[in-house]
Amino acid sequence: MAQLKYTKQSGRKAIVSLITEGELLSTGSLTKGTFYTVISKATTGSVLPAAVGHQFLATAAETLASGDSVLPLSNPWTPEAIFGFANSKDFSQSKNSYDQTVDWDEDADTAVEDLVNRTGNINGFVLNDAPEGCAYNKLQAEFMHSVDQNAEQDANKEMKVSSPVHLIAYIDNKDTPVAGDKVFIRFIACTMTQEGESSSYGSATTCQIAWTGASKTAAGSMSTKLAATIPSAS
Repeated sequence: MAQLKYTKQSGRKAIVSLITEGELLSTGSLTKGTFYTVISKATTGSVLPAAVGHQFLATAAETLASGDSVLPLSNPWTPEAIFGFANSKDFSQSKNSYDQTVDWDEDADTAVEDLVNRTGNINGFVLNDAPEGCAYNKLQAEFMHSVDQNAEQDANKEMKVSSPVHLIAYIDNKDTPVAGDKVFIRFIACTMTQEGESSSYGSATTCQIAWTGASKTAAGSMSTKLAATIPSAS
């Protein structure tokens, strides 16, 4: 019997990114090397390899069939997308169970629902000089009305408190992958539910952001565990 081969995952390689969903594409061709969410599939002849609501990586510039439509997703490895403040990430998934015991049963008969509850935490350090528009600043602004003034006060920005459903990505590959690399990504639809900071003398100020899973984003992206091999550029 052949020995199984596997690679243990290093926590140092794990990152989390905030994904931006692009404009709906229903004609033309896929862009090779781009991640997409499937929004609709043709009844026959679809070129899309995933179910509606779920993500895939385009490995060829295939032409969409009539009835196919997708959302292009932003590159998870861009510095602006990565939750750069984080150094500790976790998430958990659970299903509810219920008792369906009857008089004929000798022991409890328990069933498990198909519905999955997801929660997670992203922990790290406060970044006072984080780049404008990065994921860290966007999420901070969801919890407190933010006013950003420049020195001349001619380009002030205000961001209101909001609670959008985000698409985030838990990635097991920190380095930008190249052709032939196998990538493992969990795309998760979720809402940010908690933000906190903690400081003490002699240590950096920490930041904690918690999230809870959602059914899908407003654009239609659902949660997906994706394993894909990066195609060549040619």
